[in-house]
Amino acid sequence: MRPFSQLSPKILITLLAVPALLIFALLLHPGWTLAAVATAAVLVLIGGALVAVQARLVRNATSAPPIGGGLFRAGAAVFLASAGILVLLCAPGPYFKDGGELAASAHVLGVPHPTGFPLFCMLGKAFDLLPLGNAFFRLNVMSAVMTALAAAFAFALAVRIDAKTGRSDSMKHMIVFLVAPTSFLASNTVWLHATTTEVYALSAAGLAATIFLFTGAVLKRDARLIALGWFGVGIGLGGHVTWPIYGGMAGLVVSIGPMRRAFGGWKGAAYVTAGLVAGAMVVLYLPFAASRDPIMNWGDPSGLSGLWAHLSGARIRHSFNDQIARFNLAELRAHASMAAGILWQGTGPVWPLAVLGAVWSKRRTPLIGLVLLGVLAADFMFASWVNPMGTWDLQTLVSGTWAISVLAAIGVAGLWRGAKSGWGRTAVAVIAVTAVGLQAWMAGADRDMTTVNGPHDISSGLLKAAPIGASLLTTSDDLSAGLAALQVVENARPDILQLVRQHISDTGYVRRQVRAHRAFPTDTELLRTLDERPFESNGESAAESQYRLLSILDGRGSVFVEPGNSGTDSGIRRSLDPGFPAYSLRRDAVVDGADLIREVHSALDDALKSLPGCDRWGKAYVGVFLRLLAMHAVLAGAGDALAIDILRKALFLNPGDSRTLQNLGVLVFNSGRRDEGLELMRQSVSIDAAYVRGWKTLARYAAIAGLADLESTARAHTKALSQ
Repeated sequence: MRPFSQLSPKILITLLAVPALLIFALLLHPGWTLAAVATAAVLVLIGGALVAVQARLVRNATSAPPIGGGLFRAGAAVFLASAGILVLLCAPGPYFKDGGELAASAHVLGVPHPTGFPLFCMLGKAFDLLPLGNAFFRLNVMSAVMTALAAAFAFALAVRIDAKTGRSDSMKHMIVFLVAPTSFLASNTVWLHATTTEVYALSAAGLAATIFLFTGAVLKRDARLIALGWFGVGIGLGGHVTWPIYGGMAGLVVSIGPMRRAFGGWKGAAYVTAGLVAGAMVVLYLPFAASRDPIMNWGDPSGLSGLWAHLSGARIRHSFNDQIARFNLAELRAHASMAAGILWQGTGPVWPLAVLGAVWSKRRTPLIGLVLLGVLAADFMFASWVNPMGTWDLQTLVSGTWAISVLAAIGVAGLWRGAKSGWGRTAVAVIAVTAVGLQAWMAGADRDMTTVNGPHDISSGLLKAAPIGASLLTTSDDLSAGLAALQVVENARPDILQLVRQHISDTGYVRRQVRAHRAFPTDTELLRTLDERPFESNGESAAESQYRLLSILDGRGSVFVEPGNSGTDSGIRRSLDPGFPAYSLRRDAVVDGADLIREVHSALDDALKSLPGCDRWGKAYVGVFLRLLAMHAVLAGAGDALAIDILRKALFLNPGDSRTLQNLGVLVFNSGRRDEGLELMRQSVSIDAAYVRGWKTLARYAAIAGLADLESTARAHTKALSQ
C-alpha cells in the first residue's frame, strides 16, 4: 500500500477542499447543507456496502477465505450475540443520573450538559425513531448496541494482535479470544452503561473502533488507516471527552512510531489534518441545535463564547473547582486507591491474564501493547485526578476495562499456544472460564434490568401528586433529569414548572423553563424579575436567590423542594414539610413536633415503597434521601433516636455512603455508645480517604474520647488534604 508521501498532491488538494467548501456552505445555508450532507452520507454508505459485497463475492470465488474473512464473521457473531443479550436485559424506561437528560436532549435534538455530546444526540435521535418500545427504551437499546460493538472490537483486536501477520493457524483457536468480550461485559461498570442511557457506551465503541484503525495501520502498513483513525479522533468530540483524548494519544504513538516513514512528512500531516477536521465538524451540531433554542439547551452554545465554554466544560470545572484536576498528593492517593478498588471489583480476577497479555503483546506487537497500556493508565489517571467525583458512581474506567479485557484475551491465547497437549489446553480453558466467572461474580452487577422501573415511578409519582400549577426545585441529577425526561418526552404535566436549584443563576435556562410551562400570572412576574434582577447577580448569594425565587413561586401555587447537601437549605429548612422525593413548602410558620414526626415517618414509608423497582443505584438514591431526611429530623427537633433508625436503614441501602456513616457515627457517639460511634467514623474515612469533613469530625470526637493517637492521625490527614 502506498504511503501518503507517494500520493498525488491533487488528491490532497481535493480532500482539503471538501471540508473548506462544506464549512462555507454551512455558514450560508446550514439547513440545506446538513440535509445534503446527510443524504450524501447515506448514499456513500450504500455504495460502499455494495462495493464491499461485490469485492467479497469475487474474492470468495477466486481464492480461499483469508483470516480477515473469518475474523469479520466471528466478530459479527460476537456483536450479534452481545447485542441480543444486552437488549433483552436492558432497562425498560428512563434511568437515574444523567439518563433522563440525555434521552430528552436526543429526543428534541437539543444540547445536554457539557461537552454537549453531539454525536450521541444525533445517533440517539436515529434510535429514537425506531418502532421499538418507548423513547427511553430505544435509547437504552442504543447503549446495548454500542457496548456490543465495543465488545466485538475487543475480540477482533485480540485476534489481530495475536495473529499479527494473519497466520491461518490462529483461526483454529479463535474461540480463545472470546475472553475479551466476555470479560468486558462481565464488568459491573460496563454492564450498567450497556443497559441504561449514558454517553459512555457510545464513547467506548468509538474509541475501540479508533484504536482498531490505528493498529490496522501498523500491522498492514497502510497509511490510509491512519487518516481514518484521526477521523475517529475528530468525531470523538461528539462523545465523551475520553474518546478523543485516548484516541489522540494512540494516534500520536502510531504516527510518530513505526508509521512515520509511511506517514510521509507534510503530506501525511495534511491528510491527517483533513481527517481530523472532517471528524471534528460534528461539534457544529451544538451551535445549530442551540440556535433553535430547544427546551433542552444547556448553556446555550449558539455563539462562539458559549460554544467554547461548553466544549471546555467551563461551568462544570468552575462548579467542581476543588475536585477536578486538583494536585494534592494526599487527595490524589486517596482517589487513586478508590479507583483501584472499583477497577478491582469489576475486573480483578482477570488481572493476571492481562499481565500475561501485556508481556505477550510486547513480544509480538510492542507498539500496540503500549497503546493498550496507555489507555489503561490514562483512564486510571482520569478517574483518580480529573473526575474523581464520578468514580464511586461507576462513571469512569469503561475504557480502562476495555483495554484490560483485550490484554486478558491475549494472555489466554499465549497460554493456549504454550500448552502443546490436549490436557494442557483444557487446563487453560478452565483457567479462563474460572477467571471470567469470578470476575462476573465479584462485580456484583444487576444483570437483569428489565424490572428497573423505579426512576420512572418516582418521577411520575411526584408529577401525579403535585397540584395544578405547582413548582419544583430539584437538586440531584437523578430527580432533575427524570422529571425533565417525562415532561419533554412524554409531555407530562406541562403546567408544572421545574427548576434545578444549581442553575437558577443561568437566566436563559430559567426563561426557557418558564416559557415552556407558562400558565399563571406569576410567571410574567418571574420573567420580569429575570430582566430586571437576575438571580445571583450583584453580589446576591445562592441562598438569598433561592429565598427570593421561593417567594415568587409561592404565589404561583404549591412549591416542592428536593433536599440537598448545601448550606442553602439552612434558611428554609424549618419551612419545609418532609415528603418523598421532595419536601413541600409550608405556608404556616410553626409545625407541631408530633406532626413533624408523622411527616418524617410518612416520607420514610413512601421512600421504602419505591425500592421494589430499584437496582443497586436506585437503592443508593433512596439511601441518600433517607440520610438527608434523618438530618432534617435532627435539626427540626424530632429527636436523635428517630434519626439513628433512619440512618441505619440508609446505610443498609447504600453501604458505601461515607456521609451516612459519619452522621450515624456522630449520633451514636452522642447517645453514649462512643466506641461504636468512633468505629463508624473510621469506616467513613476508610471508604473515602479524601473526605476532609470526615477526618475533621473524627479528630474532634477522638479528642472528646481522649484518644490522642487517633486524634493526631485524623488531624494529620485533614492537614494533608487541605493543603
